[in-house]
Amino acid sequence: MLVLNETMPKIYGPLVASAEGDHSRLVELERKELGTDHAEVGCWLLSRWNLPEKLQAAIAGSHDAAVEERYGPFAKSVAAGSRMAEIWTNPNTAGASVCSQIAA
Repeated sequence: MLVLNETMPKIYGPLVASAEGDHSRLVELERKELGTDHAEVGCWLLSRWNLPEKLQAAIAGSHDAAVEERYGPFAKSVAAGSRMAEIWTNPNTAGASVCSQIAA
């Protein structure tokens, strides 16, 4: 998210603002407006830095259950942490904490 904001602040700033603190909504908006999301950008950046594939997959998997399944517990724990953060930062805490949003 920092990279997107630094490289395209006039586009990304309003995108974040329009998500109104809802991380899931932000991902939807990123995909619609940018054709990607911050997890994919993060994964790409880690690959450019030649960091281990396990770390790349964990970042990519924070929004993609298929990646979580492929790379196992480490990627799942990163995704779970992302979902827990959503509960604390989303203005609609009750909606963000619905069990169906948290992968088993």
